[in-house]
Amino acid sequence: MFSRLEQGALRDVPGGFEPATRLGESKIRISNFAPEDFPIQLNLFVELLEVLIANYNATPHPSLGSLSPLQFLQLNPPRGLDFTPSTGAKDAIELGSVVVPLPVNGNRDKGVPVHVNYKYVRYRCPELEEKWELIGTTVHARVYRHDLRTLLLMRSATKPIGVVRAASPWDKTRHDETTRTLIMQWAKQPGGLSLAGSECAIAAYVAHLRKLAPTTPKAVDQLARMQQIDPHFQPPAPHQLMQSSIQVPRRGWVSFDHVRDL
Repeated sequence: MFSRLEQGALRDVPGGFEPATRLGESKIRISNFAPEDFPIQLNLFVELLEVLIANYNATPHPSLGSLSPLQFLQLNPPRGLDFTPSTGAKDAIELGSVVVPLPVNGNRDKGVPVHVNYKYVRYRCPELEEKWELIGTTVHARVYRHDLRTLLLMRSATKPIGVVRAASPWDKTRHDETTRTLIMQWAKQPGGLSLAGSECAIAAYVAHLRKLAPTTPKAVDQLARMQQIDPHFQPPAPHQLMQSSIQVPRRGWVSFDHVRDL
């Protein structure tokens, strides 16, 4: 599978090449596009890999009796030597994370608290409150790309600083890098999505897509993507004062004459 993926797709990416097979030989350039002119966007590259792998898993193969890999796995029970570690879920989350350098911002004289920025959003935590000496320095952040509500800041691989949380309205609902990028694209359009006063950026984004869906095919596609990411997602209902129950005191006199003290 991986050789087919490399030869049929990855080598055609700008900058793609065929590695040398003998000592002293040079690599053979395959792609006609220079990576400097066509830089790779990570979120789009990940989506490309997902499409390619999905197509491979759904394609019949002669070596599997004309079954697709997905059908073969569904029809054959797990074998006795299959091993799934107990930390599989945690390991999957770690595999979806990256470590990036982030500059520390803030201004003590102007009252701007110590913070870091990532993907258009400010992140803070109590551990940074009085760390004015970090302003202007660079720290490392472990970014869980499928949940940008929090980042793990580290001075080094063995010295964590703390977990920073995204500023409102980005801290309510789990979202990935692609979702945040799409939201910012809508927000930058004239008269587009406005997050001012929103309690949840994802809820505001979904509401905006639903409003545009009857006339904008792109909004329909993005709504379908949100449904695929989380089929049970429902935007949090805004708090309505009129819907809150009102406690009304009892009328008349209240006497505790016949009540025993405990």
